[in-house]
Amino acid sequence: MRACISFLLIAITSPRPVENPCIPSPCGPNAQCRVVGSSPACSCLPNYLGRPPNCRPECVTSQECPSNLACRNERCVDPCPGSCGAQALCTVVNHNPVCTCPQGYVGDAFVACTPAPITCKSSAHSTDNANSFFSSSRHRRSRMHFHSESLSEC
Repeated sequence: MRACISFLLIAITSPRPVENPCIPSPCGPNAQCRVVGSSPACSCLPNYLGRPPNCRPECVTSQECPSNLACRNERCVDPCPGSCGAQALCTVVNHNPVCTCPQGYVGDAFVACTPAPITCKSSAHSTDNANSFFSSSRHRRSRMHFHSESLSEC
């Protein structure tokens, strides 16, 4: 009689480490990768436009923005906040802030506008500081005068 001995071989293997499909990132520049299930999911970084792998900033130059906005830190923004002095008005022309003192005010609109001094004259066709204001932009400054037909005496 023959005895039969059999051995059962059991292979013990360690589980394979789970690979991260985002390393290296398949998303391209200015994009982020997150794992969804076992697949990579790509999206543009905050403040970037497009679809991976073609994520880009909103702008690089002001010409890429509407004419009433300027490109600052790769975003199209209103260039007026912080550009003009106290009491000045700001409008945007071709991406640039243009600061002016309102009617009845004088001064450098990039520094401050103050109420125009009241001057009394009896002559006709006079021009004085009470009837002028500065129109300023970062590139040019000019004084505008308005003629008064007559100024009454005080």
